[in-house]
Amino acid sequence: MKNSLRIIALVMALTAVFTLFAACSKPDADSDPTPEPTVGDTTPSPEPTEEPDEKAMITGMTAEQIIGYVYDNMAETEFSAGFFGTGGEMMNVDIADAETFAYYFGIALDFEEAMASEPPMVPPAFSFCVALLPEGANMEGAKTSVSDNADPMKWICTGADAVRVEIVENVVALIMADEDTVNSIADAFLSLAEPGEYVEPDDGDDGDTSAMIPAGIDEASMMNILNELYLASVGSAHADMHNTGAGMMASAVDADSLHMFTHTEIDFELAVTSCPLRTPDAFVLYIIKVGEDADIDGAMDNLRANADPAWQICVEAEAIEVVNNGNYILYMMGPEEELAIIRDAFLALNIEA
Repeated sequence: MKNSLRIIALVMALTAVFTLFAACSKPDADSDPTPEPTVGDTTPSPEPTEEPDEKAMITGMTAEQIIGYVYDNMAETEFSAGFFGTGGEMMNVDIADAETFAYYFGIALDFEEAMASEPPMVPPAFSFCVALLPEGANMEGAKTSVSDNADPMKWICTGADAVRVEIVENVVALIMADEDTVNSIADAFLSLAEPGEYVEPDDGDDGDTSAMIPAGIDEASMMNILNELYLASVGSAHADMHNTGAGMMASAVDADSLHMFTHTEIDFELAVTSCPLRTPDAFVLYIIKVGEDADIDGAMDNLRANADPAWQICVEAEAIEVVNNGNYILYMMGPEEELAIIRDAFLALNIEA
C-alpha cells in the first residue's frame, strides 16, 4: 500500500513539472516574431564624411613667389647676413628653354615654369633654382636626376660647398651654397608643404617705381635704345645672343647695381644693363642717361678710372670702352673687337635727348 502511494505521488510530481515546463516554453502571443533577414539588401552603410585636406601653401605659387617666400622666411646664416644684410640683391632669371634649364639644373627636364636666383657677381658661389613640373611628373625621379647632375663647380673659378635637392608637390628646388645656407633655404622651402594660403607680401609701394625713376624718364625707351643698339651691332656674339633671346639678361638698374661694376658713384637719371646669364663670361654693357647739365666728360673719366675688368675674379675682360652719344653714356667691358662693333653702332644711333 505504501509503495502504491509513493508511485502515485511521484507521478503527480512529474505531471506538475511537465505542466510548468510547457507553460514557460509557450511564446507570448503579444510579442513580435523574430524578424526574418532581408534577402538581397547589400547596400553598405555610408562611410563617415571626411573633410577634404587643406591644400599646401605652395599650391598656385609662381617660381618667383616661391623664391621670394624662401628668402623672407629662411633662418639667417653668415652668407645671408653678409649679402642681404648689406643691401645685396639676387639676379632672378626666367628660364625659358631646355638649354638654359640644363645649365642651371645640370639636366634638361620637362617644365612649365622655372627661375634661377644667383648673385650678379661671382664669388660667392650661390644658386637657388626652382622649377614647376607638369602635373603627373615623376617627382622622385626628377629629384634624383637633378641630384645626380647638378654641378657645384659650374662657375669654374669657385664652387659651392653643398648641394641639396628637395621637392614639394610638383616643384623641385636645387640649392647650391655653403652647408648652413643650403639647409636654411631647404627648410624654408619645405615649409611650403604645410597647409595654408600664400599671401603676397606688402612692400609698401605697390610696385610703384616712380620714386626711383624721375618724371620724364621712360624705362621702356631705354630698353628700346638697348634693343636698337644690339640689332645694329652686326658681328657681335653677345648682340646675337640678345637678339635671339638666348643667354642674355637686360634690366633697369639703380646706383647700387651700377656701383658693383663701376666701383664708383656717378649722378645719373636712369641706366639699363645687359650681361650674360651664364658665368664666367667677362662681358657687361651699360647705357647710362645723365642729366642735361651733367659733367659728361668727368663722368666718363670716372668710369674709366674705376672700372674693374676682373670683376668676376676668375676671368678678366679684355678691354674697357666708354663713349657718349649726347647725354647717354655707353659703358662696356668685354672682348676688344666686339666692343668696337657695339661702340660704332651706338655712336651711329639717333638718340633723342
